[in-house]
Amino acid sequence: MMGSLYRCPLLAKVFQIPLPRQNATQASLKGDSRFNLLWLAETHKHVLQHVAQYLVDESLHTYGSCCLACSGMESAMAGFADKLWEARFFQCWPAVYGCLKFHGATDWFSLLKEMKAGRLTCVLEIFHRRKKTGFEMSYMPGEVRYGRESGCYIVRYISAREVPLETIPLSEDPRLRFSPGNACGLFPSERGTAVVLENAACGKHHFNVWKGIDPELSMGHGVELQWKMHIDSPFGWWYAELERLTPLRCGTQTDDACEAERLGRPCTDKLAVATLVFPQFAPNSKWYRMEVMSGDGKQRDSSLGGITGGIRAVPAGEAAWDSQLAQVRHMFR
Repeated sequence: MMGSLYRCPLLAKVFQIPLPRQNATQASLKGDSRFNLLWLAETHKHVLQHVAQYLVDESLHTYGSCCLACSGMESAMAGFADKLWEARFFQCWPAVYGCLKFHGATDWFSLLKEMKAGRLTCVLEIFHRRKKTGFEMSYMPGEVRYGRESGCYIVRYISAREVPLETIPLSEDPRLRFSPGNACGLFPSERGTAVVLENAACGKHHFNVWKGIDPELSMGHGVELQWKMHIDSPFGWWYAELERLTPLRCGTQTDDACEAERLGRPCTDKLAVATLVFPQFAPNSKWYRMEVMSGDGKQRDSSLGGITGGIRAVPAGEAAWDSQLAQVRHMFR
């Protein structure tokens, strides 16, 4: 702990402050007459928060031991410690944090213990599955937990076929993401199911089709296409660029209002045909260009094989596509 004093001058000062004249409570305490946690909890709560920050950063066992040794510390830190544990969880496993936060998690101290022990699993999307050829520009769903012994993420992919486990070091955390905000509507409800410990419910949304025409779609910009090879597999999100978008109404290529709109009701059958190009392939490749009809929440057979779902604009701040695009262009051309 002494090493942290050089990182936190405030703590260094605290440890050198002699106690004032003791009251009855302090007189009954044994130990170092210069410093103890109970006195800190009673007289310098703001300083105790710095101590708690250090303890949270060190280990769960250190914090728990101090709370047992000083009941005043636990009561004084009520509320503040919860924020510390939440921040600590986010620092360690940001993608898992996003999943738990969406589902209404609140007891971050318990969740941190479960995660460290390898007992907490949630469904995330993983970029470039197992770093295999063919998956370079896609996010695929998998059940993710923390490997206590390896110190890495352990991923079991959700697939119609058995896929070997993948071990992902924490340094590759940017490869993991929770469903972006514009895809959270695929869940049964906006609030989710509280704490995500039921993987079956959490993973089902990857079989749902994105419905609607994303207003953020823009010609020449990146999109994510739902695509899968097998009917009983979940959808992955695959990168493409939008070359052309032709709106349809009730399955008809027309700008005229449909019957529902003429009656003053919104059209629920709006469709669009999107022409997509996949820049990771050569322009003369049969995989370079594809036409996809979407918008009504139905899956369709693809002209290039497999099954397509919906299309959405690349979420803001999605850096994985940009960082890999130049590399895969070179790889396939």
